[in-house]
Amino acid sequence: MRQRCRRGCAIAIPFLASVACWGATAAADPASDAGTRAPRLYLTPTVLARLQQRAAAQDPAWTALKAHCDGLAGGTFNTPAEPAYPNFPDVGQGYEGDGYLPEVMNLGLCYRVESGVDDASAVVHGAAGARLLEAMATPVASGGQDPSTDDGYGIRNYGVGMATGFDWLRPALSASNVTDVVTSLNSWVSWFDANGFSNNEPIGNYFEGYLLTKTATAAGTAGDNPAAAADWSDVQTRMWTQLVQPQFSASMSGGGWPEGWEYGARSVENYTQALMAAKTGEGVDWWSQVPSARDEAAYITYFAWPSRLHMDDQGTIHSGVVLTPPGVTMAYLSGMLAWNADPYAATARSATTAFLVGELPLLGCVATARGLHAAAALLLRERPESRCRPILVGHGRGLGLVRQRHVHRRARLGRTVLQPGEHRRRLGGPADPRESHGVVAASGRNGRRGPRIHRPVGE
Repeated sequence: MRQRCRRGCAIAIPFLASVACWGATAAADPASDAGTRAPRLYLTPTVLARLQQRAAAQDPAWTALKAHCDGLAGGTFNTPAEPAYPNFPDVGQGYEGDGYLPEVMNLGLCYRVESGVDDASAVVHGAAGARLLEAMATPVASGGQDPSTDDGYGIRNYGVGMATGFDWLRPALSASNVTDVVTSLNSWVSWFDANGFSNNEPIGNYFEGYLLTKTATAAGTAGDNPAAAADWSDVQTRMWTQLVQPQFSASMSGGGWPEGWEYGARSVENYTQALMAAKTGEGVDWWSQVPSARDEAAYITYFAWPSRLHMDDQGTIHSGVVLTPPGVTMAYLSGMLAWNADPYAATARSATTAFLVGELPLLGCVATARGLHAAAALLLRERPESRCRPILVGHGRGLGLVRQRHVHRRARLGRTVLQPGEHRRRLGGPADPRESHGVVAASGRNGRRGPRIHRPVGE
């Protein structure tokens, strides 16, 4: 089983994903001066201005992120050959780079939010980010990570982290930093092009890391990387047109993930983030061409009902399988939906709040795996005084109809499923999806509550 990031991870992501409206922008000019170059990936002028406003207001999520970056600035950043799990503020590679990824994004976001506002802090955090990128880009002969390790599994961490970190930290990088990171990125991408596991199978966790890395590398390193134009051409003509668009359109309507949610959460984050990278970095909008954030958010929301503690219990999930609703993934998705002005964004945000708050009591309201931080509840406008108390989410008529659609879809995949309505009767819920209309258990309106906790059949 793959290990996930263990400590203080991706604090930047709840802070970033909670911005209500991301705002689209045209692709950045690759020829712009590196010393003042604006970020190309995700941090549009609108997003960055709003984050700076929240930082100026001492938003609790910002103060947590800045304190984390301040600590990192005094840390030692181990190369991949050195201890993988040092104590904070030191950073090691963790499991095939998952220790590096969140921290380079944390430092990059601190640097961009502070630039022009608190330049002294920006210099400190930019320098720390440059050191961390150098550790990630260590040549294989000097103790760096070989891209062939585990058939290229690490591209989702090394590739994504270096490409995003390069873009966000570009003005803080020296000429040697630029050369080293670009050289390393190109070695990861070229190896995976030729040898990576499932490099032509777009619905799989390896491919999603590859897709995001190559898209972010093309956009983030253009002007510094002679291979960037060819990378983007391959993303457009082969990866998207021949692989992702046709297969996702044919097979992924309604959401879900065929490999299950041990790999599904990160896979969904990566492929939807690749769509954002294409839109912000290259000015290409692919959102309407494939089932993406909305379908995945609706799937997770409904298949976590009614407990919010388990996913999908139709007799096909057994012990040892990841069942917890991916709250951090929902934070990504709700932010992406708001960014695209999707009307489902409000529902997704409400579900995200419930999932995060539902997890926090079990985790002690501390920083936990994959970036869940107590501040995330505040970002999602949940009442601070109740952030460690479980709440339930209201469900409307539409969610029942979604459930029926997914039941039939799973039947087509050859799984043993219950008939529509039978699942609810076995859990003590309404057999007719229309009966769930208007349930708002958090406030008790209409006098209806779903079961507070249930165990999946077969667990």
